[in-house]
Amino acid sequence: MDYNLQQEIIKNPKMYNYLKEHSYWLKYLNRNPYLYKEFMSKMKEIHHERVTDKISNAMDNMSLIESILESLNN
Repeated sequence: MDYNLQQEIIKNPKMYNYLKEHSYWLKYLNRNPYLYKEFMSKMKEIHHERVTDKISNAMDNMSLIESILESLNN
């Protein structure tokens, strides 16, 4: 695996833990470092860090606040 890629993975604890939990990625990244984008995509999907996940969480929080305010008004 490329040294810069190793350092980037080690710096980010979420990536490092994901790599430990899914060790098959070591083989893939060693053979083809261009799979890094796919690795990042899978890691973000597992840790709910995609843009769609963030929007969904914000909408859930807004609906929770709305329901709390409605219950306080009644």
